Amino acid sequence: MRLGSQLGTLKPAFCSAEGLAILAFQSDQVVDDVLSGNLRPRTKSTVTDPARIREQLHLVRQQGYAVENEDSEIGARGIASPIRDADGVVVASIGIAGPSQRLSRKAIAAFAPHLIGTADTISMRLGYRANAPAYA
Repeated sequence: MRLGSQLGTLKPAFCSAEGLAILAFQSDQVVDDVLSGNLRPRTKSTVTDPARIREQLHLVRQQGYAVENEDSEIGARGIASPIRDADGVVVASIGIAGPSQRLSRKAIAAFAPHLIGTADTISMRLGYRANAPAYA
């Protein structure tokens, strides 16, 4: 299997690890807008039930990363972590994708801390400070 990145190609946020990692930290209004839109499945594994997607977003906020399991492309699995700007706003994500047989659940668990650490490093370089006092 060959996975390729097609620059400029858009995927719905609700079915990609990178999109879920960003969507999980958006306002309720943004999430509501996305989930009230056309949740057309890309594969037979795509989660399109808004309640289940909300559960996924809650899990992303708890664990610090999102997982995609053939939701966007058959035979592909991915993991992504959010990137924050200096104000703490999630503005991007960084992810790893690969064939499902190589990127097993065990591999995802092993990669997750490294991916979160990389996202945190990028966020810090953008000026984010996790434990900085809030500005009034």
